[in-house]
Amino acid sequence: MNIRCYTVIPDHTHVHAQVCCLAGISVFLSLVILGLVIYFVYKTRKHWKRMRDIEQTISSNEEKMAGYRFEINRYRLSQLESDEFRQKVTELNGRLLTLSAHNQALQEQLNQLGAKEESEESPLLVIRSSNPLSEDSREESFRLMLSLKKGAKRELTPEEWSQLSDLVNFLYDDFLTRLHEVHPALTAHDLRICCLLKISLSHEDIARIFSTTTDSLTRAKGRLKKRLNSSEYLNLDGFVSNF
Repeated sequence: MNIRCYTVIPDHTHVHAQVCCLAGISVFLSLVILGLVIYFVYKTRKHWKRMRDIEQTISSNEEKMAGYRFEINRYRLSQLESDEFRQKVTELNGRLLTLSAHNQALQEQLNQLGAKEESEESPLLVIRSSNPLSEDSREESFRLMLSLKKGAKRELTPEEWSQLSDLVNFLYDDFLTRLHEVHPALTAHDLRICCLLKISLSHEDIARIFSTTTDSLTRAKGRLKKRLNSSEYLNLDGFVSNF
């Protein structure tokens, strides 16, 4: 009786195909995520550039308007009543009206861009949880706060914003949580402004952190006051300090 032995050679072809397929999917997903990140960064930079361009145009127009007003006052003080005088004053007034209308239109665009930027993020992402900070996290957050006070930092990453928000809540009896509960209309941008005011940063420092102009920050504070249902003459620094 003859006994035949067969050696079974495993076929790795199918396994290899699966590995290649998974690798291909992983590369594809990585490329998609990278593309979304690049697109988001591009859109954000384009948005901020548009706001800065509008602010610069408004500032330039205001300088021209100041010059035209000076010329008009100079003509009026000269007490001349010639046709040339009246023609010149009329011309300057026309330029003033044109620039004023242009600035008004630009300001509306700027307000829309600012409102869009402020509404893109949920305030809940800023408040986060009221869980106690670990000792390591607390130390890192303190270093971040000190760097802001020294002017060493500019734009903050989302993680740094989270660290700073947790620290402010920890130091000031859940300040951001209480503020949002009393004033739920506040946006994420509003809460971040209040967060920086709470640690006593100056107007210029806050504008630097947001990578914007001081004029733009003033307008953002004005919108914040409206959402607080308060007067435009409210001392925002004092309100935040005492809240």
